[in-house]
Amino acid sequence: MYPMPSAAKAAELYGAASAAANPVAELVAVHDAMIGRLRDVKLAIADGRIEDRLATITKIARVIEMLRMALDRERGGDVAANLDGLYTYFARRLTSVNFTNDAAICDELISRLAELRSGWAALLDPANGGSDAPLEAASLSA
Repeated sequence: MYPMPSAAKAAELYGAASAAANPVAELVAVHDAMIGRLRDVKLAIADGRIEDRLATITKIARVIEMLRMALDRERGGDVAANLDGLYTYFARRLTSVNFTNDAAICDELISRLAELRSGWAALLDPANGGSDAPLEAASLSA
């Protein structure tokens, strides 16, 4: 569903360590970074640092958009469609944080991103049937 270059670009944008050339591992790292940045947004809201909040939300929104644009809607089927909907929702909620300065929205996004991150991480866990090997080419766009 994600081409390696887009996952790598998102990881690079966030400075997330790229764990090998595995796009799923990169997605886990990107989700970890977004969760961390949302915690930074909460602190910025609490401290009244509006510029920091805006800059961080803008960066998160760019990563969300990169992930959304990287979806392979032809081969990804329902999974790609569901991820598209989630990423669109995340982008709208990030905009809401900027309009309302509401840290509770950050908590919601952290929770939802953590769920999504757990799903990606499960694909890497051999105990759950996953592996460290990259996903089959059929699930990735060219």
